[in-house]
Amino acid sequence: GSGIFISPKGVLEEAGTVGVALIIWAISGVISAIGALCYADLGTAIPRSGGDYSYILDIFGPLPAFLRLWVELIIVRPATHAVIALTFAFYILYPVYEPCPPPNSAVTLLAALCICLLTFVNCASVRGATRVQDLFTAAKLLALAIIIVFGMIQLGKGELLHLTPEKAWRGTT
Repeated sequence: GSGIFISPKGVLEEAGTVGVALIIWAISGVISAIGALCYADLGTAIPRSGGDYSYILDIFGPLPAFLRLWVELIIVRPATHAVIALTFAFYILYPVYEPCPPPNSAVTLLAALCICLLTFVNCASVRGATRVQDLFTAAKLLALAIIIVFGMIQLGKGELLHLTPEKAWRGTT
């Protein structure tokens, strides 16, 4: 999802070197693929709508299914939407305040406005909400394609400074 625009900087900072960061990304990709395959298997084994709720209901019963749904509705979804809105607001405001980072109050206000606007669109029209979601998905995929294409262009030009073994593993023990 949108986490791809948030996590690379943190992974690189915490990993310390490009080589370790690439290994972490590769391991994370394998774990994500295994999780996706497990979820697909559940979807074929329990072919009903409802996703997690249906799976937990069939496997563990109504109380755990209800609690999972409640936690998703009250905690997980709002927190996820808040993080996405804050990230969007930060990236929109960053060029305006460059070279300094944007003030937290401006980022928070813009994030709140975005959430309010999307809530209004969702309440006003399901079709409109679907179009907005399709637009955002297309924009996300376009942004990823641009990053990948320009990365490949840089690699094709021979820009391998941080990928050479001397640099990629410097400081790693």
